[in-house]
Amino acid sequence: MIQDYIKAKKLGEKAYRHAVVHGQYPYLPSLEEMVRDVDKFPEIPLGTVEIPLDMIAGTRTSGRRNAFAANFMPLVEEDSEFAIKWSQLYDSQIEEGIRDPVKAYEFMNSFYVEEGNKRVSVMRYVGAVTIPARVIRIRPPRTDEEQSRIYYEYLDFYNVTGLFEFTFSAPGRYGQLARILGQDLQEPWPEELVEKLHASLIAFRSVYRQKGGTKLSLTVGDAFLIYLDFYSLDSLLQEGEEEIGKRLGRLWREYAAAASPDGITLVERREDVTRTGKDTPFSRVAKAVEKTVERTNAAGITGAAELAGALAGVTAGAQAAQVTRDAVRSGLSTVLPLPEKFSPSNPVRVAFLHEKSLEESGWVYGHELGRNHLHEVFGSLVKTKSFESCKDERSIGEAFAKVREDRYDIVFTTAPSLAKPAVRFALDNPGIRVLNCSFNQPKQAIRSYYGKMYEAKFLMGALAASLTDDHRIGYYAGTGDSAAIANINAFALGAQLTDPFCRITLQWVTDGPSSFSIHPESSSIHVFSDIDMIRLEEKDRKYGLYLLDDAGRSHRLAAPIWNWGSFYEIIVRNVLNGTYEDMTGNRKDRALNYWLGISSGIVDIIFSDDLPAPSFRLIRQLHRAISEERMHPFAGCITDRDGVVHGTQDGVLDREAIMSMDWLVENVDGELLRPVR
Repeated sequence: MIQDYIKAKKLGEKAYRHAVVHGQYPYLPSLEEMVRDVDKFPEIPLGTVEIPLDMIAGTRTSGRRNAFAANFMPLVEEDSEFAIKWSQLYDSQIEEGIRDPVKAYEFMNSFYVEEGNKRVSVMRYVGAVTIPARVIRIRPPRTDEEQSRIYYEYLDFYNVTGLFEFTFSAPGRYGQLARILGQDLQEPWPEELVEKLHASLIAFRSVYRQKGGTKLSLTVGDAFLIYLDFYSLDSLLQEGEEEIGKRLGRLWREYAAAASPDGITLVERREDVTRTGKDTPFSRVAKAVEKTVERTNAAGITGAAELAGALAGVTAGAQAAQVTRDAVRSGLSTVLPLPEKFSPSNPVRVAFLHEKSLEESGWVYGHELGRNHLHEVFGSLVKTKSFESCKDERSIGEAFAKVREDRYDIVFTTAPSLAKPAVRFALDNPGIRVLNCSFNQPKQAIRSYYGKMYEAKFLMGALAASLTDDHRIGYYAGTGDSAAIANINAFALGAQLTDPFCRITLQWVTDGPSSFSIHPESSSIHVFSDIDMIRLEEKDRKYGLYLLDDAGRSHRLAAPIWNWGSFYEIIVRNVLNGTYEDMTGNRKDRALNYWLGISSGIVDIIFSDDLPAPSFRLIRQLHRAISEERMHPFAGCITDRDGVVHGTQDGVLDREAIMSMDWLVENVDGELLRPVR
């Protein structure tokens, strides 16, 4: 009917005007004009398939492009032959459906129509989702550019699924989707799984768009992948639109953070963690005691002293008690701005979830020392509980259920493996503050925290090179993630700083017992760096930097330390004084990550008394330079084993480069250990 053509034309004119006002091209894009030499690229017929209408981006040639606005709605006058043919196609679609396939070319995961533009226009007008098409793929040359990398990953995905609809905005996400579903990008996926995946995407896409997802700079595939981080594929088929909508509502801050150009606020200085925006210095404690007693029901002067002193940054005990007694006698009563809910009778409740047990893990041991530190600092103002061996869905679920039941205020999950269940718990329990010990987490519902251990390793590398007499150092590494690689490279660069000819022999824990420490007689290396944490299961509990003497005896020279108690104290204090949510840089559209180094005291080095004085003086100077940010381990041009230069002469590697290292410095002898996925 010509009336429908007129309505479609009005939609086209509206889209045309909008494009002109915003300085955009108002007609259909033409592939032959967009891509130079596109006719020279290989073409692969894909047969006749259903293609998504919203993935049709334009025309193959420039012939009739001006007949349509960019939304495929017509622009030609209603008394034209074009309008008559369009109306006839519309009538045919209403009466029996358009069956003849269009001819389209797929290029970089978008479609360009060569035959059938009016059919596409009619189908879009009636609200169809797909259209049959004879598809020919145009394959561009592979390059190192991001879009090319994404597209070639998509080709691998298409080869195992045959699906067009999944598009992502960053490399690696097709592989991530495959891993979530227990598949890879080499072998064809089970037909049943492909059908379920396709149906789930359709269900998700409908609700996501209704909720305003098109306003975010994420593809539907990006948003779908984030959803699968927290909820199962089956949930999209088993739950109705209302429940999916509720889940998307809980995830919306995660989407906003993922869509943000800088989705992570990185806190790297101790003063930024402790900066509160509220004045709670110890000088005001004395003036606030009387009101503190009234508001918290603290047990007399001593209880008030414990509360006020802890909040002001003073360890609970005799000093705080004496100051508050003197203040009461002086009759001072200025109000200290503290929340009313916490007191010795109602302490802040802090839970710790560990992946392993205390008996089997030096990592857990370090965090438990941090938990004990809270009791030393805050006394009865804090109550803590540790949940060990949270290794599987059942044990993790039971721990979080207990946290919810007992109404804990803060939850520290101390392993990267607990990040996803931590986010799911935080989404369902927004009143509980949840943190995860990992780095570079783009999750808004939780905060992540980690230390710049590479700073300590840089110092240890410099120390090791000052003591070796043959330019050789052994390095025994644990896991193969990017944090471990940054540690290795920092150690190697520190060694280079002291001895330009020094080489690092790298060995991995997974290769078996360290040939450096266990079999010194079979190794000509006399200075070596063992793992960074105590092995609780071993009698000698060796870790850190060692020197082998001529008799094969090991002498520890230095060791890195994690001072988690320092960080836990800051977080608990911020909760107690009501400034946790007000911390500098906290934004609703960004994830908040703490990444703290030597200057914060969270990582450091302890030295042996037997360390030669010149070496000790050297490391003290380097330590001070790093603490004062006058030196950076990854400053200047850094050459890797393949001769590739990273960084610039006058710059330092940025956090993304450090957090995603997959290369080794040129003076490291050994191979990368790929992390198990």
